[in-house]
Amino acid sequence: TLLSETLSAEQLEELRTIQRSWINERDQSAARSAAVYEGGTLYQVTYNDILSQCTKQRTLELAAIYFNQTDDYSFDLSFIDEPQSDVSAGKNE
Repeated sequence: TLLSETLSAEQLEELRTIQRSWINERDQSAARSAAVYEGGTLYQVTYNDILSQCTKQRTLELAAIYFNQTDDYSFDLSFIDEPQSDVSAGKNE
């Protein structure tokens, strides 16, 4: 893959570890945000919307890391920690 050609084995393993952590945090954040709709039809819609937003954001972060050739693989999901009061928030980007 492109990353395995670019990163050292140590960097690749660090990125894998951080990505696994990111996936866990993403899923937990989506569940927290969707919790206001627990048991209702909007729960899954909200949950999937948050997953989509987070994945889009992380893709942009990883692209920036790749093109800037930095070793900072950190992530920030704070933008989704508030409960979603409007499921359509962020759709017009």
